[in-house]
Amino acid sequence: MKKILIQALIILQSFLVFGQEYSQCKIYQFTGNNDSDTALAAIQTFDSLGNLVLYNYIDFKLGNISSLAACRVYFEYKDTLLIKKTKAFDNGDSTIIIYQYNEGNLLIREQKNRYSGIKEQMDIWGGKPLLSYVNYFYDEHNKLIKKNGTNRKAKVMWKEKYVYSDTSFSITRKTKWLFNSAAKPYTIYYYLNENGDIIREKKISSKGDIIYFEELTYNEDRRLIKTIRKESFNEETATSIYIYH
Repeated sequence: MKKILIQALIILQSFLVFGQEYSQCKIYQFTGNNDSDTALAAIQTFDSLGNLVLYNYIDFKLGNISSLAACRVYFEYKDTLLIKKTKAFDNGDSTIIIYQYNEGNLLIREQKNRYSGIKEQMDIWGGKPLLSYVNYFYDEHNKLIKKNGTNRKAKVMWKEKYVYSDTSFSITRKTKWLFNSAAKPYTIYYYLNENGDIIREKKISSKGDIIYFEELTYNEDRRLIKTIRKESFNEETATSIYIYH
């Protein structure tokens, strides 16, 4: 019965009228072909302009094994620009990201602060705030071409470059850490449809091994309604169904 319900919901979402407004989206997930174990994984809440203002992760799985910690993510806007994101965990810890833009409204920097309760987290070496930054760089056509992450001393921790083609673009992330780390470079390939929506994503290690791949489906409103994700270390897939209200 539950399988029939899920299939009916997918069909219903695929025929929604373009421009319809929603206040909420519930995300259900199951692994493998066993959709009898479908469970509510997350809830998105939108404002009257259609902006995402709350993402409540209940038990959201990135794959068949890995998952996100339960948390609530709040989004704040100025006009149409996202200016602040707060991720709050059940244990009282939180992360706040401030977004900065140039005069052309291009995102140029993110500043991330971490807190334990109301106290700002400090590093273990100098007792300074545990700050980090992400910096964005564009070409003459305002197309994003690279990003890097820095610590509070402006030392580069990682970097990404973007290479575009007509039907896909790839991201190569090369990581450089101050201390020993197991982090390795990787490439993510995004494949787009005629509307510019990502319909397939593939992450490959520096050795050429597939880490995961994901397929994405949209309705007529260009809203995401289904994803199927498979990680290389497990044969089963994780399926997410997005139901808008």
